[in-house]
Formats: sequence, structure tokens, C-alpha cells
Amino acid sequence: LGSFSTLGRVLSMAYGEVGDYVATIEEKHNTLFLRVYVNWRCMSSGSSRVCVRMQGHNPEASYTEMSKEQMTIIEIPLSDPPTCFSCCPLSGDLLVGCKDKLILFHLKHLFVSEDVKVLDFKRSLILHMEKITPTEVAFCAGYIAVTAELEVLVFKLLTGEKVTLAGNSNIYESVEPEIPINEGITEQVDQ
Repeated sequence: LGSFSTLGRVLSMAYGEVGDYVATIEEKHNTLFLRVYVNWRCMSSGSSRVCVRMQGHNPEASYTEMSKEQMTIIEIPLSDPPTCFSCCPLSGDLLVGCKDKLILFHLKHLFVSEDVKVLDFKRSLILHMEKITPTEVAFCAGYIAVTAELEVLVFKLLTGEKVTLAGNSNIYESVEPEIPINEGITEQVDQ
């Protein structure tokens, strides 16, 4: 299908079918980065155009008529280094694990014109967890599984309706443990 160069050494990678993106955790100069590569397929057709931008910073401005022929790299800033991540196969949302927290990024489809859409991510939820550094996460349809050193925690995000100025939108309002994996685990997630 194709190949492309990355900005750093790839430590982990996942494909997001919704949005057709490749997400990576990369290391460069002893620093970890979370990056998303969009429109990566054009690189195999000989295009060398690349646009690098920060998540949430005016994604429409990076669009030009030639954008169909350029790969976009979205840099997702995090306050702590990422340890793991998962792409939801149904929504394209990204769940990122960092020390003592999980961060959920909602995939946004922004329509620049009738036939052109630009992808971006919006941070929608931060779950603080005491004394847990996730080593692996799985995320699908609101269900989250977190693996730490000697434990697994599984729970479901509950959604609620919130009326905003732009209309209705789903928000995650609470966390409810779905299955008790280890009865010795208590208060793993601060609410």
C-alpha cells in the first residue's frame, strides 16, 4: 500500500481505519512524541510534500489545493511522555496512556470544501489514575482496558448529552467499572 518516512524512531504504531491514519509513538533525542500521519498513501505515488502541524491549531489553514497530494503529520502535545495508545476501530478516537493518567482525543472531520475534509483531534477527557503507569491500553466503543505492571483494569465510559452553542454533542460524564478484574484494586480512577 505504501511507505513513508517518520520524524523519529517508531516505538509503537497503530492504524486508524476511521480516518485512514497511522498513529505512532516516536523517540527522537531521548524525547517521546505522539504523532498521527494523515494522507500517508500519497507518499507511494511519488509525492514528497509534507505538512507538519500541531493538533488543534487551525487545521484548515494548512489546507491548500495541493493538500490532496501531501501527507500531513499531526503532532499531539502531551504534558507527560506517552507510554501506550489505542485507536478505537469504530470512532477513530485515540486513547493515550501516560504516567498516572489516560487522555482521550476525539477524531474530528473538518470539511474545508464539499469534497475535501481535514482530520484533527480534540482532547475530550483526562482520567487521572493514582500510582498506575499504563503499559498497554485497549479502547473500543467506550470500553477501556488498561494493563499496568501486575494488574488489569476494565471499565466503560458513560456518555451524556450536553447542549452547547453549536448544538448537541456527546460528552463523557462519568466512569463506571464494568468488570471487577482484581478485587484488591480500589479507587484506581479518580472521578
